[in-house]
Amino acid sequence: MKELLKRIASTIVSISLKMLVYYWLIKLAKKYGTSVPKVNFIKEKEESTLAYYGKGSIRIDIYKFHSWNALKRTVFHEYRHHWQWSKQHLIFQWWIEHNEIYASLYPYTSIELDAYRFGNSLGVLDDDLVFRLMPLEAIENCYSDGSLEEVFHKLFYLLNQNK
Repeated sequence: MKELLKRIASTIVSISLKMLVYYWLIKLAKKYGTSVPKVNFIKEKEESTLAYYGKGSIRIDIYKFHSWNALKRTVFHEYRHHWQWSKQHLIFQWWIEHNEIYASLYPYTSIELDAYRFGNSLGVLDDDLVFRLMPLEAIENCYSDGSLEEVFHKLFYLLNQNK
């Protein structure tokens, strides 16, 4: 009986959290003219992974969050990837197709810089500044001439120097 009550309580908490996450996502989707991504709660083995976006779906490990604000910032961050897929598709796709570079430059890539700005500000920094500073043509040129890592490190510094 005790185990059953624990499972029921866990299910209620999970449903409540999912409703809250969808509430945030519906508001964001309405504001930015996108679809509402599907949400899956997962238990991620990799310690550093809180959530990730892929194929129209956000996967969130709710067991790793210690505050509402951290969860909300993560939901906004992952929603921004959904927005990127919809509104900056060519740049988003470029990084996906160059996965080895994306993995090595992860926090410095334009899609992560943009998502961090959006998520950490809870949507206040909703401009496309990162994509205006580094449009696809500039990314491809830097990739071709071997300066991609250096340029994105400088962009990261520029965007974070006032923090």
